[in-house]
Parts: sequence; structure tokens; C-alpha cells
Amino acid sequence: MLRLVSGDKVRTTTLDNEGRDADLKWKAMPGNTLTGPFLVEGAMPGDTLIVRLIRVELNRDSAKMYSGTLDQRAVQGGYAQRPVEGWGRSWSLDRAKGTARLESPGERLAGLEVPLKPMVGSIGVAPPLNMALYAGDAWIYGGNLDYGRVATGTTLHFPVYRAGAHLFLGDGHALQGDGEISGQGLETSLAVEFEVELVKGNPLGQLWSEDAENVMVHGIDNSLDLALQASVSWSNGASATVIAAGW
Repeated sequence: MLRLVSGDKVRTTTLDNEGRDADLKWKAMPGNTLTGPFLVEGAMPGDTLIVRLIRVELNRDSAKMYSGTLDQRAVQGGYAQRPVEGWGRSWSLDRAKGTARLESPGERLAGLEVPLKPMVGSIGVAPPLNMALYAGDAWIYGGNLDYGRVATGTTLHFPVYRAGAHLFLGDGHALQGDGEISGQGLETSLAVEFEVELVKGNPLGQLWSEDAENVMVHGIDNSLDLALQASVSWSNGASATVIAAGW
């Protein structure tokens, strides 16, 4: 466990969702493998941990899309993706050009090229009440946000729930749409540089973030209605981008 103090900058790497590194070597078990935790000296419950994402970059030239049964909180139970013959989930990433293409496209997708936008899918601190949660979960502590704006230049503000905060990050995507209900982010590993700042006291009690364009309040609860209420309530009526994610 790497110990940090407020103001420290860290350069690190993440594994992909299958536990592979930049050289495609298996380093950990599959399931949104996370880098960390990073212990922040002096962080105590009631504080706020600010994490500035200075650099979120690709560190390899390949990615894969998820294929399997989707989360039953997003779709009806038992729904599964069933690839047709010849369907491929592997992508080639052209970092110099800033685009991605399917490695083995069918005739209709032979010319498909999409822009790269590397992002961190999962980032957060230890959850409250001594809970130990699955890496695919998300809540007021952060977690598996799968939000496309968690990228270079974004600053996140986490309420601290345990001594040391225990920051973690991972689940990198080369590109993702507005959320990941279909499981179709371009899963890959990342090179990440970030800075931490500890603010004593004055927690919002809710994860929020900001970039050059928006202030964003992340509402996460058991339904979209409750998630929307949480995000709007914590934004306190201010002009902000409200993000609601129901479980």
C-alpha cells in the first residue's frame, strides 16, 4: 500500500477489466481489477479527498468489448448477449491517430472508425460502515462510475469514510458512450497521473466532480428516481450537470 500526503502526485498504471497489463500479461483475477489502495496520511471520516486527474492515457494498442450476461439491475434478469457467427469484440487502437477500429470487422463495419477518449471507469475511496463491496458496485464513495467525463483534466471530490481514505482506480476504457448499460466500453489498461489534496472537514456527503466545462453531482441509488433526488438535493439548486445512476 503506497502512503501519500496531501499534495503528492502519483504516476501509475491500471489493468484492464480482465486483469491484464499493457503487455497483455495476466496480473490479477478478472472483474474490474483495481490499482491501489493508496492511503492518504491524515485523512479521517468527515474529511474530503480531492483527486485531480492530470493525465489519463492509453498504454497499449488493443481493447476488447465485454461479452456475457449483463447486470440484472440494468436489464431484466437472464438477459444475455449472444454473438452471431463471425462477431468479434477485439479492437485495434491507433494512439497516434486517436482512433479505434475493429480488428475483424464484417462487411458493413469495415469502414467504422471511432475517436478515442481514454477514461477511468472505476475510482473511489473505501465505503462507509466497514463495508467490503464488489468492484463493480458504486455509491456515495465512488466506485464503478462508468462515466465518460472521468478523464484527463477532471477533478473528483470524495467524502472520506475511513482513516486513510484508501483511494483506488481502474477499469480503463479507450472509449465509452454515456454510461455502460450495454457493457460496451472498449476495455483496456491505462497510464494515469493524479494529484491528491486533503481538505479537513466540510464534506458534501456526496461524490461530485468538475472539469473545464461543468460541475457534476453524482447521484447513485437503488432507482433512477432516488438517484435523481440525491443528485439534485446535493447540488443545492446550483447550476450543475446532474448525473443519476440507478442500481
